[in-house]
Amino acid sequence: MALTQARVLSKHGLHRRALAALTHAARDCPALASQSVALAFELGRSSRQGKSISMPEPVSAAFERARDTGQPVMLFLARPTCGLCRFTQQNLKDPKLASSLRHIIKVDLRIDAQENRPLLNQLSAKKSMRMLPFIFYLSPEEEIIDYTSGGQEAAQLAAKFKSVLTQTLGATDSKLRDRFAKEVEKAHALVDNGKCGDAMKAYQAVGKLGIVGEPAKKVQKIIQAIELIGQAHLTHCQNALRASAYDKCVPGLLILESDFAGTRIAGRAKAELERVKAAPKGKEALERWTGAVAGKAAASASEPESAPPVSNPVSERQASSMLSMAKAFLTNKRADLARKHLGQLIAKYPNTKAAREATSIVKSLK
Repeated sequence: MALTQARVLSKHGLHRRALAALTHAARDCPALASQSVALAFELGRSSRQGKSISMPEPVSAAFERARDTGQPVMLFLARPTCGLCRFTQQNLKDPKLASSLRHIIKVDLRIDAQENRPLLNQLSAKKSMRMLPFIFYLSPEEEIIDYTSGGQEAAQLAAKFKSVLTQTLGATDSKLRDRFAKEVEKAHALVDNGKCGDAMKAYQAVGKLGIVGEPAKKVQKIIQAIELIGQAHLTHCQNALRASAYDKCVPGLLILESDFAGTRIAGRAKAELERVKAAPKGKEALERWTGAVAGKAAASASEPESAPPVSNPVSERQASSMLSMAKAFLTNKRADLARKHLGQLIAKYPNTKAAREATSIVKSLK
């Protein structure tokens, strides 16, 4: 199962570290489709593609931000004594450029600083850079989109910004870009909450906004990744069903039916659950996993009112998967994402063993 996921995600450009973390999570609970999608998505959103550039800390931080926002990075290499550099910097303050600059991550670098020389050598290789300032426009994946050499008028900068933003953010209109970003974040939230069917519909709606270029391609890749990973989990459940391993296939099918509601995958999961019901042992497994075993209501009624609520097996398995995901993030030094998922686990499944362990981990991170 983990190998199937690795192949799917590799096809969609996720880096090896992400695949390792996903494999780790999938190994702990391979049947939970929505949580694997969430992990793949989170790691894919911060993945790095293309050739890596040796860079100083401010540039590295800029690219981290760029990978989260999709914005291009503008490297402005200059010398304090350079007149054309001051001229271009002054033109960058033109009010007409303000709306475009909001969507560009600008980093100022001194060309005579020793720590910036390796970066300059890599960027300027095979490029005719004769006059300062040198301005490089790079994608979040560290690929050079465009560059200029020498002083730049405000009109020249405006034309360059328009071209760069169209290639990286898919539109030059700031209102459309802002709306696109908001709608994508809403779709992101649906993935984070395991609502894969709703997320796919939201991403498809985003694709109709008129955004082009890499952002549009990225949205399509996310849709494809959700579909393919959902299909991979469905195949895993079907294989378990053929082997009559009902306790392995039932939880996965239940989650696929719920989290991919409204999609073809949910329909197929529902059909497979009907096959499970047709087998006596399958029906027993389904009753166990849905908490519908005979006598459950009577047992619950006999418990004292002060007794803490008991989590059902599906909740325990989901919580365990989320805990595995958070641990994978910690292994990959992504404490911010780990805290986020631990918090979601504790809030959503408070009465589980995994929630208690998550609480201990959160305390240790403070």
